[in-house]
Amino acid sequence: MKCIIALTILATLVVAIQGKFCERSSDCDVGQCCTGSSFNRHCQDLSDDGKPCQRPNDYDMYKTGCPCKEGLICSVINYCQTPW
Repeated sequence: MKCIIALTILATLVVAIQGKFCERSSDCDVGQCCTGSSFNRHCQDLSDDGKPCQRPNDYDMYKTGCPCKEGLICSVINYCQTPW
């Protein structure tokens, strides 16, 4: 029983730290995307200048990070930057 309680508390902390669970970016707030593995998808803020990013895709689903905030582009090395 103690193990179940501990796991429940741990799962709650993970959600609080990472953001709410999601299936698609439309489940998230404005300025966020849905990212993560199949069993641990959560909402995350769009990427800032100099931060890792993923290019927008038709599926609106991301594994390693979000697209860049408006006005930035995701470079060939997957970091947000201002366009030339």
